[in-house]
Amino acid sequence: MRSISISEAADFRDEHSSENSQIKRVPGKVLLQFTRDLGIMLNAGMQLVDSIHILARQHSHQKFPELLVQVANRLNSGAALHEILRSYPSIFNEFYCQLIAVGEMTGKLPEMLGRVAAYLEKIADLKRKLLQAMTYPALVIAVALMALMFIMQFVIPAFAEIFADFDATLPMPTRILIAISSWIGQYMWGFPAIFLMMFLLYRRIQKSDKLRHFFERLLLMIPFIGALVRKNHIARFCRTLGTLLESRIPLLGALDITRQAAANHLVAADIGMMHSSAQKGGNLTSALQQSKIFPMMVIRMIAVGEETAELPSMLLRIADYYEKEIDSSIETLASVIEPVMIVFLGGIIGIILISIYLPLFNLSTVMF
Repeated sequence: MRSISISEAADFRDEHSSENSQIKRVPGKVLLQFTRDLGIMLNAGMQLVDSIHILARQHSHQKFPELLVQVANRLNSGAALHEILRSYPSIFNEFYCQLIAVGEMTGKLPEMLGRVAAYLEKIADLKRKLLQAMTYPALVIAVALMALMFIMQFVIPAFAEIFADFDATLPMPTRILIAISSWIGQYMWGFPAIFLMMFLLYRRIQKSDKLRHFFERLLLMIPFIGALVRKNHIARFCRTLGTLLESRIPLLGALDITRQAAANHLVAADIGMMHSSAQKGGNLTSALQQSKIFPMMVIRMIAVGEETAELPSMLLRIADYYEKEIDSSIETLASVIEPVMIVFLGGIIGIILISIYLPLFNLSTVMF
């Protein structure tokens, strides 16, 4: 199978630009399933084009089967698979295409597809765990706030009407509670506007590099959550670079691809320094001495990997270690947040109950 030239690739992309524009993204699980299934079919001795046609017919995704038919048709015209996939950069990133290219050049495409599938599964698992770790506390806090809002909006006003009939000075805690309830009732409809502003701010942050970089740094400073995010970045970096090097991608090219895949500008900057150091003939760890992401333990392990010529396996070992650390951190978070929220809610509800019942305890003073 021949590879197409740069000019042919440009003509190829222009010719099919209208088709490509219709398929912007596909879910990660769809790409993972396709990669794994294609590797299994090729391992079973099936032809590449036939396998892609079969996968296109049995796939349930709305747009992805159309893309697979396009890929199969272009394979029949003699183009290399990795060059075709590069015309869909929003779906198949450079990491994916590089490993497919290595598989085609070495005749080990099924093995590379299996390696890509394993990588995609690991990265998806990392994302899921990080999302779980950050969503669970937010969900618990949201439910607690909704319960408190219900009490302040509907329960406290009912007691306020009863106390108003007493025509007497209420205790200070009760007056504060009624004032807060009144304020919430008065400005209740402003909360949707706040959420809308937060959503618009989030969109603005995504479009502004300066704002995004500021919040990326801020996120790393949050206790516990910052450590969890840092572990995620380290695991992803090591998994990506280790997989590329294990697939015989040259170090400088592997660092370039890993920098493109970095989800944090500080990580990308560290990888850029590693690339510059390697380009000058130096080692990777000399560029990481001032890193705000990589701890000394990781730097030393990478140094050992370089010295023993086992950098790929060392990186994958570090990734495995930090993935286990993330699992442990999530379990700790789940075990801590529930009792903390119970104590917090119990305290708040206790204060509310005391504030409500204080006038009743002093009923004789309030009524006479």
